[in-house]
Amino acid sequence: MAHEMFHHLKHHKGEKCQMALKLDMEKAFDFIEWNFLFAVMRVLGFNSTWINLIKECISTASFSILINGSPKGFFNAQRGLQQDYNDNENSGIVPLLTWYQSCSTSSLIDPWPRTQVQITAYLRGQDLYCYVDGSLPSPPKFLEPTKPNPEFLTWTRVDQLVLSVLFSSLSDSILGHVLSSSTAQALWLTLNSMFTSHSQAKEFQVRFQLTNLSRGDQSISDYFGKVRSLADTLAAIGSPLHDKEVVTYLLSGLGPTYESFVTSVTTRSDPLTTHELYQLLLIHENRMSHNLKNIFDPSVNYTTSAGRDQRGGRSYFRGGRQGKG
Repeated sequence: MAHEMFHHLKHHKGEKCQMALKLDMEKAFDFIEWNFLFAVMRVLGFNSTWINLIKECISTASFSILINGSPKGFFNAQRGLQQDYNDNENSGIVPLLTWYQSCSTSSLIDPWPRTQVQITAYLRGQDLYCYVDGSLPSPPKFLEPTKPNPEFLTWTRVDQLVLSVLFSSLSDSILGHVLSSSTAQALWLTLNSMFTSHSQAKEFQVRFQLTNLSRGDQSISDYFGKVRSLADTLAAIGSPLHDKEVVTYLLSGLGPTYESFVTSVTTRSDPLTTHELYQLLLIHENRMSHNLKNIFDPSVNYTTSAGRDQRGGRSYFRGGRQGKG
């Protein structure tokens, strides 16, 4: 229908002027009242600073109308949300809102090295890691002595959103040391500097635990989980273990009851992964448990010996009857 209408307009000749309007379909988010949005955020417990940042994001957008292919005039909206977040200006802003809310509701208390791994993956996925690693520096604040640079305003807006998310992911004990950071990169560098020496001490402590770890009375599942947790801690502070090292730590703490098992594993020509070793340990544990049950369960031994006596008795009886015949 639209094609036919524009074909008619293009080829129709007459004195009367005609025009066509292309209108977007109405969507729910075009009618969201900003006051309602801010009220909901306050009820959900968002910080007033964060609400003001969101207010600035959605209220500073300007629009223009294309007339004969050229934009004419600019005006600001009074309600509704920006729809296109695929451009460089707004990339990742909406996912940041979700991340911030999850941080606020879950009250992250993990140490920074572990939290850093989570945030780094998230920021890379949203193309926002450039704000913390320095690969996207701040543009000049002014193009001319009295003319603000719009690129600087856009960069500052996104940078402050990232900074707010980083602040929200920190525990109170850490937050008090970094509140003076004014950009996402400054906060990131401060945190890394704070935890460099701490991470080295933590690495020594965890490796010492792994070296002296013993299975004791733990099940294989619990013992493996303990070793895996310590290995993950090393990975979180930037010192991951190779799979071969984890296998070595696992075998070293099994104890004398697993001596034959350790010997069979260490003499293999092909190395085992941690998951393969875990499966073999579970099988070995089940077999040991089954063997112990046969040794110490008198009912099993009684049933076995009784069966042998009965078979012998029946054989003797049949032999007696045949002798009489």
